Amino acid sequence: MRITQRYAFTLIELLIVVAIIGILAAIAVPNFLNARMRATIARMETDLKALGDALMMYRIDNRCYFEQMGGNPHQEMRRLTTPVAYIARIPHDPFRVPNAKYSSITPNYDYSSYGPSCKTDWLLHGLGPDTDEDIGVGAYGPQTAGLFKQLLYQTSNGIVSSGDVIHTSWHGLSF
Repeated sequence: MRITQRYAFTLIELLIVVAIIGILAAIAVPNFLNARMRATIARMETDLKALGDALMMYRIDNRCYFEQMGGNPHQEMRRLTTPVAYIARIPHDPFRVPNAKYSSITPNYDYSSYGPSCKTDWLLHGLGPDTDEDIGVGAYGPQTAGLFKQLLYQTSNGIVSSGDVIHTSWHGLSF
């Protein structure tokens, strides 16, 4: 009579496989989250660049940038879409969430203009991953260039870095 032998995994072998899968997941998930955050920051920088280009085209046609009136930033930015479409749509700040640390009435980027009688410079401001406004829009000016460097989002610090993302036409600011 012939005895057939069955092969099966032992409990130890199964535990080793589960442990290896757990270690690989522990390595992969944070990398995925970091890549997602870097993609959101890249989208934010692209949006700010597109808005900056639209502002420059607006200035070519109107000889000045429009003033920040202290009202709703979305209403002020509508000048870039009507009556002449300098940009197809006004992008939203992905980190500006209503009822978060920063209580905003709109999800848009902040806009600030600066200059003597005719506004000659502008600054666009978006919240960073900490969703906290580190510098107020009213504080922007060429005289505060050193402060900006400290309060900007630094990509080298990873996704937990505090700081804001800005794009400006001010030539005196070097980041």
